[in-house]
Amino acid sequence: MLPQVPDKSLLTYTPNYCEENVYFLCKSFSSAVETFDTFACFISNEHKNVPLWKQRIAKGPNDPVIW
Repeated sequence: MLPQVPDKSLLTYTPNYCEENVYFLCKSFSSAVETFDTFACFISNEHKNVPLWKQRIAKGPNDPVIW
């Protein structure tokens, strides 16, 4: 069984620093549940941009955002 995700109001969030936010999310998750190892994978390519779906900033619910 997967552990509960912490309430987002309790998480550290830094605007414009995605990698830092991922680090803090992993740290929060792993300290709350010691039986799971926490990893993050950053995806990039030669153009240094990646389409991501389900982002709040997207123009529409099915539109990707290019980061």
